[in-house]
Amino acid sequence: MSQKNFNVPNTLTFLRIIAIPFLFWLILTSKNAYAIVLFVLILTTDFLDGYLARRLKQKTRLGSILDPIADKFFYASVLFGVLIKNNMINWIIFFSIVSLLYILAYLIFIKKKIKVSYLGKVFVVLDLIVLFALLLGMVNDSILILFAVLLSIPALDYILKMMKRKK
Repeated sequence: MSQKNFNVPNTLTFLRIIAIPFLFWLILTSKNAYAIVLFVLILTTDFLDGYLARRLKQKTRLGSILDPIADKFFYASVLFGVLIKNNMINWIIFFSIVSLLYILAYLIFIKKKIKVSYLGKVFVVLDLIVLFALLLGMVNDSILILFAVLLSIPALDYILKMMKRKK
């Protein structure tokens, strides 16, 4: 790993990755207040690492790969933590399949170098609001369907963009 990869934004991303298993554990053990605090801290480091990378001109290839991976692990830890804690087996199976599809798609997007769209950023915020609601205990089929729909819309947008690139 090169010296330029050791910078403040990448360090924040690494800290975020390290914090994610603790968040998952806090959710599973019903330590909700601590889980909410860590959720907010992880979100803050996510915002800061991107902001600082741009502001300090410290964008790296490693950071551009690790940041979205950290994001996906963050979402998955909250979602699966809540689903496991609430014994929602059917939803665990559904989102496990969706997660695998997202991993495959992400690998393709890295290879094709497709950039995050404005629509994707808007839906990330909406996804985070739903994840926060789940963390607060608002767990039911309706909110999980909403989360699945919110995940699907930007995914379809990226697929359409990728298809246009092939033409």
